[in-house]
Amino acid sequence: MEQQKDAIAQLTAQVAASPTSTQYSNPSCSPQPRYWDPYDSQHRSPVGFPPQQNRPYEVPFAIPLGHHTPTGSFFALDRIKNLIGEYPHDFFFRLEVNRPFDDFKALGTPQSYEQIERYRLQPHVIHPLVIQFLEYVHPFFPIVEESSIHALFDTFPASPKANVRTSLCLIILALGKVSLNSATIFDIEAERGHSGVEYFAPAWVNLSQGLQPDFSAEHMLPVALFYGSLYLRYIGRPLQAWQLIKRASDSVQYMINDDDLAEFHHLSRSGIEVVVERLGFPGFSISDNGSKGCQVFLAMCSIRTILSRVQESSHCITGQHPTDATTSPRKHTIGSLEKICGEFDRQLEAWFTCLPAAIKPNLDVEFPLDDPYDSYIRARYFATQHIICRPSLFLAAQSITSLPVYIFENCTKCVNSCREFIMATSYLLQKRTHSNWPRMQALLAAIFTLSIAKTTPLLETMVHDFDDLVKEAIRSIEPWARHSEAADTILGMMKTIRQKLRVSNMTT
Repeated sequence: MEQQKDAIAQLTAQVAASPTSTQYSNPSCSPQPRYWDPYDSQHRSPVGFPPQQNRPYEVPFAIPLGHHTPTGSFFALDRIKNLIGEYPHDFFFRLEVNRPFDDFKALGTPQSYEQIERYRLQPHVIHPLVIQFLEYVHPFFPIVEESSIHALFDTFPASPKANVRTSLCLIILALGKVSLNSATIFDIEAERGHSGVEYFAPAWVNLSQGLQPDFSAEHMLPVALFYGSLYLRYIGRPLQAWQLIKRASDSVQYMINDDDLAEFHHLSRSGIEVVVERLGFPGFSISDNGSKGCQVFLAMCSIRTILSRVQESSHCITGQHPTDATTSPRKHTIGSLEKICGEFDRQLEAWFTCLPAAIKPNLDVEFPLDDPYDSYIRARYFATQHIICRPSLFLAAQSITSLPVYIFENCTKCVNSCREFIMATSYLLQKRTHSNWPRMQALLAAIFTLSIAKTTPLLETMVHDFDDLVKEAIRSIEPWARHSEAADTILGMMKTIRQKLRVSNMTT
């Protein structure tokens, strides 16, 4: 990773020092991809890419105004506005802010450890919940050794106090319960008999009160906050989950979920990415050394660092608010884009090559349905790849008469990675997991990206299966749309896009 960081620093310096990077301008280059009216047949171009000409690569173009990787940034694009209408960039954030959040105070819900019914704390009740936690939750987030989890419950519930240790135990029990029946219960928050709220609510009250741990349990506070955030993600509460993970990252400055959630919410970053760059990856005990879950966890940590750099270098708008139209977005030249995207693509492929054989997906075949990690890694890999290549697709969608071949190669890679991401995510959304909410957001972003390609004459043939892909995305969102306003809105947007583009194809 140090070598990757040095390469990025050197590359950034080279691009910044390029004497030609500010010498060229192109007034015809719009800051947003121009909308292609599908009813106007005279805009159709013959299939094929324009030949690469002997012209300087240093033609500047702008990442679309307001664009960064969160899905809501697409709402600023004219192409998307023409398909689904006007939405504020923080639309999904507003939905979450306005959702009532008082279930933990409902009548009959315990507010303290002492109010929990005693039979729920009996060994024959809590032991199966701990086993379920270790089977369904711990493999994806092995931040605490399994032996430590068992040791934690050796003394529970001997000391029924409102402390961090007790709160941590209660959250683990809640996670064990909420992770069960993941393929049959979609609206888990409404299923109070299965949600584990009777365990989580007292812990939530304690953690919300700013519980201060004693010195011996100080290390347990960020763990409790992290697991609490994970529980809130399981029940579809991303905003509250972010609040807990922010507190956890503030206290320990090492929680990877912070960036995952903040990028979809337009929320402030904790500064964790700076610290993570300087940290080694966590180690595991000998007993866990061969665990696929541990290997996958480390793989997710490492690809997260690559994606954070992509967001900063390729998509970030420096020093401006996403809705500030008075300043220019960050400019890239075609040459600098080739260097930056090429380096990130190299890092991504190096990451994939270095994956242990036990967890490396075979991208030449369909993912196996009996391996929960395979589609998990595929989804993250293709999501990162399509984000790396997305600026090239935006450039191709602009009114520039000739582009280098590598831009179109990146467009092809972007479309293909969106296609693969949709298939992997559709499989993952068949069950309730900790990542369903951000995955639905990312799925919408992939459909937005494909719709831009579909409405760009030179790229249209790349998305010959656009209708099938949108139908697959719609099918995977529908079960969740019955219980989530955000999912229902995403579903409506996808249906609108499909309908408009189908009608446009019928008239041409």
